[in-house]
Amino acid sequence: LPIFCLGASFDEMRLNLRSTKADLDYRIMQLSTLYEVGKAISSVLDFKKLQHIILETVVKVIKAEKGSLMLVDDTEKILTIGVAVGLSEEVARDTRLEIGKSVAGWVVDTRQPLFIKNVETDQAFLAIKKKNVRAGTLMCAPLMAKEKLLGALNVSRPEPDSFSDKDFELFINLANQAAIAIENARLYRYAVTDEMTRLYNHRYFQQRLDEELLRADRYDNHVSLLILDVDHFKKFNDTYGHPEGDRVLKTVARLIEKSVREVDISARYGGEEFVVICPEKNGEGSLVPAERIRSAVENFDFRIDGKPVPITVSLGVACYPDQARSKAELIQKADYALYFSKESGRNRATLYNPIMNR
Repeated sequence: LPIFCLGASFDEMRLNLRSTKADLDYRIMQLSTLYEVGKAISSVLDFKKLQHIILETVVKVIKAEKGSLMLVDDTEKILTIGVAVGLSEEVARDTRLEIGKSVAGWVVDTRQPLFIKNVETDQAFLAIKKKNVRAGTLMCAPLMAKEKLLGALNVSRPEPDSFSDKDFELFINLANQAAIAIENARLYRYAVTDEMTRLYNHRYFQQRLDEELLRADRYDNHVSLLILDVDHFKKFNDTYGHPEGDRVLKTVARLIEKSVREVDISARYGGEEFVVICPEKNGEGSLVPAERIRSAVENFDFRIDGKPVPITVSLGVACYPDQARSKAELIQKADYALYFSKESGRNRATLYNPIMNR
C-alpha cells in the first residue's frame, strides 16, 4: 500500500480506538454510577427520605438544574410532586396533574420516556404542552416496577441541546432503579400506615416514639409529642354521615403533613385522634407546629354540597424529659394538655402544665 494510505489507515484506527476507549470509559462510569446509586437507595425504606436521595442523586449525576419526582395518587388518578429541586415551594406543593395532561401526565399515560432536546422547536413537545413553554431541554421517564405505575421522574436545563443521548440512556437506567426502590419502600409503608389517612399507624407510632426517646437519652436532647383530635367529630358524623367524616380525617391528615417538618413523625392514633412526634424540639418550640396545624385546619375551605362547613382541632403538647420521664407519662401529659384545650373552648393548642393533672 502507498505510504499515504497506510497513514490514513493508522489515523482511522487511532480515531476508532479513541472512540472505543471513550465509549468503554463511559460504560464503566455508567455501571459504577448505577451500582453506587443502587447501593445508596436499596436499603432506605423511609418513603420521603428515599425520594430526596433519588432526586438529589439523579440531578447531580445528570447535572440538571431542575428536577422533580412525581407520584401517582391512585385514589384521585392524578400526579403530585413528592420532592423537587429548583422549583418554588408553592409549585412543588400545589402542582396536581391529570394523567394524560402535560409532559409528566403524558409519560405516565403512555408509559414511554420522553427526551426533548429543544422544547421551543420540538413539535411533539409543543403538541403535549401548548402554553407556558420556556427555553431548554428536558427528560422525563415513567417510574414502573413489576408493571405497576408509580409516577414519573423529570429533569431539565434552561439551555437547549444540553443533554446528550448518553445522558438519556443513563437517566432511564436510573429511573428504572429508582422505581424498584420506591416500590419496596411503598410496600413497607403500606405495612406501617393507616389505610385511610395514609399517615403512620398506631403500632408504628409506638415503635418510633420508643426509638426517639432512646435517641434523646443518648444525645441529651428533647422529644415533644403533639396529640390532637377533631372538635365535635361525633356530631359532625351524625349530621353529615361517615363518608364526609372520612373526608374530614383525610383532609386533617394532609394538613398535618404540610404543617410539620420532614423529620417529624405524624400518625393516626385512633378514631379522630392524631399524634406528631417532634424530635429535638422542646415544648415551647413544638407549640409552633401545633399552632400551624390548628390554623391550617381552621382556615381550610371545607365544603359539603358547595356550602362551607367549619372544621377545627384541639391540641395538647408535652415534652420529654422536661415534663415526663417515660413514654407512658409523655403520652399521658400530652393527653392532659389536649383535655385542657377542649375544656377551655376547643380550637386551641396547649402546652402541658402540672395544674392540668386530672
